[in-house]
Amino acid sequence: LGALAAEHQADLLAELADIEKQYGAVALAIVDTAAKGQIAEATARMNQECMPLLARLDETINALGALSRSRSKDSVANSDAQAKT
Repeated sequence: LGALAAEHQADLLAELADIEKQYGAVALAIVDTAAKGQIAEATARMNQECMPLLARLDETINALGALSRSRSKDSVANSDAQAKT
């Protein structure tokens, strides 16, 4: 479980970095669009491009949190088991 959890954590962290990179590029493009006065287009791009990335970001962060909680519970259980022997 430890190696699989560590690999899953590494995958999630890589996904998080990828999402943040994509989001940064999209956000800058939207700011540029808005700065040019194209507010309707900027708003549409926020809804079409940013919102899905933010949803993926939220899902990935939640998955990392769940994995961390699971690993913490396993660690406590292992420590309890060792203390009882």
